[in-house]
Amino acid sequence: MKKTSLLLSLLLFLSVNLRAQETAIMTVSVKVISGVKAEKISDLYLTNDSSGIEDSEVIVSSAPHSDVLISVEENSTLTNSLGETFQIETDSLITSDTSSGTSLVSISGSLPENKELSGRYTGMVTTTIIYL
Repeated sequence: MKKTSLLLSLLLFLSVNLRAQETAIMTVSVKVISGVKAEKISDLYLTNDSSGIEDSEVIVSSAPHSDVLISVEENSTLTNSLGETFQIETDSLITSDTSSGTSLVSISGSLPENKELSGRYTGMVTTTIIYL
């Protein structure tokens, strides 16, 4: 009985049309102009399925009560191995605690309407940090 149900489960699994999920990996680069330190940098992942999106984070440390200007590119280019490219829009949310000198930059991206990923894409999002 157990062998039969295991065999049926295996056949059902093999009959399902499996497809690899297309993913875009946006490498987040940080340009530190002066006086601050980027402590944590994580990449931004985009998929056709909105539940597969993973936002990027950058944690910035500076001297307490200092002024820091943080900017994130609003448009970035994705490219796949076939050379196909398209633009994505990026949004950023910057939360700062000036008393401790810590800022959190959360970066998200969205695919253009009617555009689906076809294969594996790569790109770069640049964050610029200036200590004023």
